[in-house]
Amino acid sequence: MNLHSLWTSFPSYQKKLSEVQGHILSVVEEAPGLINENLGILKTPGKMLRPAFVMMSAGIGQDTDKNVSKVAAAVELLHTATLIHDDVIDASSSRRNNPALHVRAGIKTAVLAGDFLFSKALELASSANSEGLVGAVNKGIAEICMSEIEQDSEQGNYFIDRETYFRRIHGKTAELFALSCRVGAVLGGAEPEEADAFYEVGRNFGIAFQIEDDVLDYRGSVQKLGKPVGNDLKDGIPTLPLILAIEDGDSKIIKMCRSKGRYLLKTQIRKRVLKGGYDERAAVIGEEYRQACIDGLSKLEFADKEIFIELINKLRHRDT
Repeated sequence: MNLHSLWTSFPSYQKKLSEVQGHILSVVEEAPGLINENLGILKTPGKMLRPAFVMMSAGIGQDTDKNVSKVAAAVELLHTATLIHDDVIDASSSRRNNPALHVRAGIKTAVLAGDFLFSKALELASSANSEGLVGAVNKGIAEICMSEIEQDSEQGNYFIDRETYFRRIHGKTAELFALSCRVGAVLGGAEPEEADAFYEVGRNFGIAFQIEDDVLDYRGSVQKLGKPVGNDLKDGIPTLPLILAIEDGDSKIIKMCRSKGRYLLKTQIRKRVLKGGYDERAAVIGEEYRQACIDGLSKLEFADKEIFIELINKLRHRDT
């Protein structure tokens, strides 16, 4: 599901996201030559969900608001920067069916490109001149970084509890969706308590989104996902399907996860998790968070509520 195929159902947002992409391409053009020529990930956008969450929370729909579109672009730049850095940290070989940036251009260039995008994201966010906006973005970046630091420090430990898992995915994924909704609501004139409610909407969606991604890492294929499958197991990162299996006391999985050769056993662990239906159980938990997101939206009053809910429903059972 790419930018074109998803947003044909939402023509007003397809147009607005094209404007956001224009801001992003301007950033690419400003980048130093070595970085510019390697930022193909920004020239071929993904689903642009986070920018859409900014705009939908602001309720702008058909209207034009340059500040909102700039902040939406800033959020997408933040997201892209984290992807580039994640691929370096996780040694991922591909992204969106293309070689990862660090594979094509080297680790140094990839790290610098991510840093460049972080700085341009803050620059775009500050241009909106909205009180507290840059502070919120900075807090979001800190949450993301802290989550990555915690995960990296315990790499190889498959025996974590659910609380630790949910804390990690809040920072890793949900925070940026939550931030998108909060800054959109602020730009749309929401009161503080309304902005908090939008934040929870984004947080619940982000948790559901990450759980589905973690399930796909067991069920999916590299052709559908555009990135390697089973990477989390290979990298020593436990996700919800595995956590549920260990909670359930699956002795074969526990034995494999304690083995010194556990990284080499990723295929066997995946098969055992799927055989036990732990992917299905994780998917049910993810669906509960998605429903909480929809329930939260239903309680809010803003211009594009029905479109937002339709989008959340449309994103069920994604392939990528």
